[in-house]
Amino acid sequence: MAVHVLLVPWPSQGHLTPILQLGQLLASKPCFIITLALSARSSARMKAASSSLLPHRPNFKTRILRDGLNPDPSFTPSMDDVVASLPVLQQSLGELLKELMASSHPVTCLISSTFSYWTKSIAHAFDIPRIELWSSPAYVYSICFFHHHLVSHGLVPLKGQPHETWITCIPGLPPIRATEFTKESLPTEEEVQADPERLPRLLKRLKDTYGSAKDQYRILINSIYELESQSFASLHEEHVHACAVGPLFLLSMKANEAGQSLAQPRTIFYKEDYSCMQWLASRAPASTLYVAFGSEARMEKQDITELAFGLESSGHDFLWVIRPGSIVGDLSAADNLPEGFKERTAAKGLIVKWAPQMEVLSHPAIWGFLSHCGWNSTLEALWMGIPILGWPQRADQGVSQFFIRDVWKVGTAIEKNENGKVTRMAVKRAVQFLMDPEKSSHVREKVKEVKKLMDRNTSSTNLEQFIQDLYILANEKHGM
Repeated sequence: MAVHVLLVPWPSQGHLTPILQLGQLLASKPCFIITLALSARSSARMKAASSSLLPHRPNFKTRILRDGLNPDPSFTPSMDDVVASLPVLQQSLGELLKELMASSHPVTCLISSTFSYWTKSIAHAFDIPRIELWSSPAYVYSICFFHHHLVSHGLVPLKGQPHETWITCIPGLPPIRATEFTKESLPTEEEVQADPERLPRLLKRLKDTYGSAKDQYRILINSIYELESQSFASLHEEHVHACAVGPLFLLSMKANEAGQSLAQPRTIFYKEDYSCMQWLASRAPASTLYVAFGSEARMEKQDITELAFGLESSGHDFLWVIRPGSIVGDLSAADNLPEGFKERTAAKGLIVKWAPQMEVLSHPAIWGFLSHCGWNSTLEALWMGIPILGWPQRADQGVSQFFIRDVWKVGTAIEKNENGKVTRMAVKRAVQFLMDPEKSSHVREKVKEVKKLMDRNTSSTNLEQFIQDLYILANEKHGM
């Protein structure tokens, strides 16, 4: 009996990439059928970018879900727009499941991004298990799952100065300053007073997303148990079936080496500029800083200006990705860079709209990564042996910077001033530290240790056990 897996990703690149990596791994196994339920907007964005991400396999099919959103790739819907689209997505997914359940290979289970909590009721209605794929670290899942501890400790809303407040009540999480905690889950008293509905919205979203975590068949986490064992242990103590199955890109690479011929998923929503690889070939080994802030972060013009001056004055070569739409106000890079910057740095720097990140990080010219500390980027950099210079922008990235700098000690951070802003001098100092082989030697040794840990971690065993469980589940549900 075939194991038919229905994938329902959250429509952002950081979530879509790992669920597709998982889908490819599952599709390479005997008797597996994969159906990807892709939102109409995601499909339109992928087509606009000429993405070649989707696997070319007869047992991997893509179906498009109506979402009611503007399909124009240049249009960015608000969170209210996305929430308003959920009933349309639910109805469309229900129609698809009804069709698939009546087919010769009914669906065995549904795997969705954790944020796609609206799939729970549909899976229940069709009596199929729902499995979550969490695309961030386990410590971030713990923050969300144990958020009620923050409330009971009087930390929500947050009173006083965040830099003077330490968070110590999340099981499995070391003490961390409120300034590095997830801002969305720790609104200040002033923010709640300005928007009285903010806290009720937050608590409802957390309940909808994480309130039934114990009831999910599995929660697959794109991480490594050995890197954050305390967070996994704290979830297991609460009977949450969290399982480390990452890094999924690395498992895909190993499957390739084993002869399974899995194409590594490419970029989804942006066209990669391969001219940067030719430029890197002209750089000396261990000479260049890679600068990129992921697929969603948006920076203020002043931050771009300070970063530019800091890079220039550091004296080091740099490859800088400035994604279209990544600057508040939707201005182009040309409208935001200091006058004469590109001309002055022409011999040492290159700016592109998007880069093939895995190839860049593996290039011998790259010696450091100035990053937003997004989880996919963090895992990729560590596997490639590249230390990280953190400048978090949103969501869980501040917590990841804390782990990068203070727990794993595989990087450092750009310090902010008393107003919470990054200055050009801070950028210069941090870049010069990271790029100096002697000053950053201890960081580079730690990166080597983590790379070895990643290579021998238990995730492949966990994933194989999960696959065997799905075979058993299919036989139980559909018969031999």
